[in-house]
Amino acid sequence: MFLQDLGLFSQAGGGTMEEALKSFAAVLDIQRELDDFPGQANTLGNIGDVYFKKEDWGKALAAYREAFKIQRELNDLSGQAFTLSVIGNVYFRQREPDEALRLHTQALEIYQRIGNALGQANALANMGFCYVSRRRVREAKDLLIQARSLYLRTGARGPDLQAVEEMILRLQR
Repeated sequence: MFLQDLGLFSQAGGGTMEEALKSFAAVLDIQRELDDFPGQANTLGNIGDVYFKKEDWGKALAAYREAFKIQRELNDLSGQAFTLSVIGNVYFRQREPDEALRLHTQALEIYQRIGNALGQANALANMGFCYVSRRRVREAKDLLIQARSLYLRTGARGPDLQAVEEMILRLQR
């Protein structure tokens, strides 16, 4: 949809975050009129991402939770796992690693159930970073090593793998 593209363009740097939010809100209104529930969940996730970038945690959580509710009603397991992870990231950024860990663990369980190895790697990495913040080095290192193994197995060689490898090295010192 064109408006969705405008929102993503604005979010990616072609406009302001406020323009992105306006575009996403317009898209969401149309999706609600059309009963496009998968589209609504996606757009709400995008709105949550904008608020995440703005560090407006309350609004980010509200958008992500609404997206999660729709994904649960649709039985969209992949979407649920991803949204649990991003909600976990919000809690992590708010310095609530226990809640973040709980959410990332739930995401991991879903990713394992549906056989999404990259999702599992991301969840394990997030869990590892939660343990780092709790100063539980052994658990953190074990999870990060598992995440690295899955990243390598899936062929992922991006910044997530790099962050995991750097943290493993730091934990070994």
